[in-house]
Formats: sequence, structure tokens, C-alpha cells
Amino acid sequence: MNNTKEVGELYFCMQKDAAEIRKSLGEAFVTPNRIVVIFVDNGRLNLTVDDTEVDLTDDLMMVLHPMQEVRIKGVCSEVKVSIIAFTMAIQDVVMKQFSLSFFRHIHNILVWKLKSRTQKALRSFYDLFEFNYSRDFGSVSTEIANSLFTNFIQMFYQLVRPYVDNESLNDKNLNTRSLGGRFYVLLNDHYKREHSVQFYANEMCISSKYLTQVVKQLSGKTPKEQIDRRIGMEALFLLTKSTLNIQEVSNELGFPDQSYFGRFFKRLFGISPLTYRMNPDLGFIEKLSLEGGKV
Repeated sequence: MNNTKEVGELYFCMQKDAAEIRKSLGEAFVTPNRIVVIFVDNGRLNLTVDDTEVDLTDDLMMVLHPMQEVRIKGVCSEVKVSIIAFTMAIQDVVMKQFSLSFFRHIHNILVWKLKSRTQKALRSFYDLFEFNYSRDFGSVSTEIANSLFTNFIQMFYQLVRPYVDNESLNDKNLNTRSLGGRFYVLLNDHYKREHSVQFYANEMCISSKYLTQVVKQLSGKTPKEQIDRRIGMEALFLLTKSTLNIQEVSNELGFPDQSYFGRFFKRLFGISPLTYRMNPDLGFIEKLSLEGGKV
């Protein structure tokens, strides 16, 4: 990893209280291309993740994966949550250090019950991540981030290890999730240039029909829907945060021309790219991602 990367390119931290969370009640979000870890510091938070209902309390930790749909259903008055989201870039630091079954197991479980001692240890990492994130230590910040992430995963591995050691790598459900995980990695790498389901199926050496079955089983959405959502999310960010004109955004996202991009955008959001750029407060970004803080 290039040590000149800014920390915001590796992860971000943020905290939300009841008032901030309540603004998003009932709205659907799609997790960006990050692994998102959520701790409830106080109170209780009720939400659904891909139609699975979850009650989060302060003895639980939730791990969200890219492109999962989250909808906040209920918030108690004293709730406060801490969120840390890691990019694929920082995850590359540890991918070769642990077994594939470890990452499969993490992908297989949404909510983790924490013993008091483990809870305190993992939360202490959040404080360290937040300290490094909020201060400028120059290029050393990247080294600190890599070290923190490696140690965070090592501690998490000790929590998961008893389950991993007993896990069968031939389990059909785990194989399905492994294929799903590979699809999302490929999607992140190629979505700006490859918009067809067939491309991803070919890369995975499976049929497009089987890929559709796998992704639909895991997410409730087809690969084509996931591809479109990923492109749409990037389009919103570029139209909101970049100085690229619409033709340049179209080129950046691999569309043959601006007209084609305009039809795609309108099909997804009901308005043209130009209308959105002139009215960026329509809330599409908030509905499509949990992105926040420095990026």
C-alpha cells in the first residue's frame, strides 16, 4: 500500500446520537464499498439489514458488508452509536494473513455477541482509530492505521477462531457466500468499465444464471441491480462532490455517451443528472450509502 494515502482513503469514524439517527427513520441506505462496524455505546437501535430485523444493544457489534441494504426502524431517546468503515485498500493489508474460512465466517454473521472484556478491548480500538483519524500525523498516520487495523483483525480472529477451526469449507451456504463476496470484489474493481452480468460471470467461471441465483439468495437483488446501484452511487458522488461536467462523469463511469448516461440516471432516480446537480439536497446520497466524514 502506498504510504502517501490519506487516512480518509483507508477508513472513517463517526458517532451518531438519537437526534441524528432519527432523521433517517424509515429510510433505506446501501452500505458503500466498505466493511462497516457499528457499536451501540448506549441505548437500543432497531433496524433491518437485507430484510433481516436486528435489535442492537451495547453488548453487540454489527458488521456490514458492501452493498447491504439497511433501514432504521426504531431509536430509543438515549441511543448513541459509533461507526467505523474500512475501505478495500486497508483490508488488503490483512487479506493474506488469515485463512479464507475466517473471512467467510465474518461474512456469514451479521451481529456478534460480545463478552464484557472483549467488548472493552474492541471498543478501545475505536478510540485509537478515531484519534488517528481526527489528527494529522502526516505519512505516519497511514502506518498507524495499517497497524491498528492488523491488530484489530487479529483480536477479532481470536474471537472467531473456535468457530473457524470447526468450519467445513465445503459447506454449500459458505460456498454461496464466498462466490457472492468474490462478485462484490470484482464489482468494486470493474464497475466503471464493465456493466454486464456476463462479464462478472465469465471472470468467476460460472454461468450468468448461477451468478444471479447466488447474488439474489444473498442480497435479495439481482447482479444487474447491484451493478446499477454501484454505478448510481458513484454517479451521485461525482455529481455532488467533483468538478467534472456531466460528459466527463459519463466517461468516468464507462458510458458510450452522455445521452446513454442520462437515460440510465433517469431510470434509476427519476430525474436527469443536470437536475440532480442543480438540486443536490434531494437526499439520494443519504438513501444510497452510509458514507460520512472525510472521504
